[in-house]
Amino acid sequence: MAAGHYQQKLSFTEKAGYGFGEATANFVYQTMLFFQLGFDTDVFGITAAAAGKLGSVDANRGDLLLGWDADQFPTDMYSATQP
Repeated sequence: MAAGHYQQKLSFTEKAGYGFGEATANFVYQTMLFFQLGFDTDVFGITAAAAGKLGSVDANRGDLLLGWDADQFPTDMYSATQP
């Protein structure tokens, strides 16, 4: 390991905090999807099955570059901050 580079373990409180943050973000996202289904069926007049298929097509479009940018980002902060 390089000088000054160390790893710190997260405490249970920090892990629980990150977990609650992720759960909150997921709750907001799922609530938005719930209301989107009502909007699609009431305003556009499509069936719930058709609205579900629209969401499935969007989520499974099979883009080959999907995730490429995340793979290119350095996860080691020491190598990301050093020349």
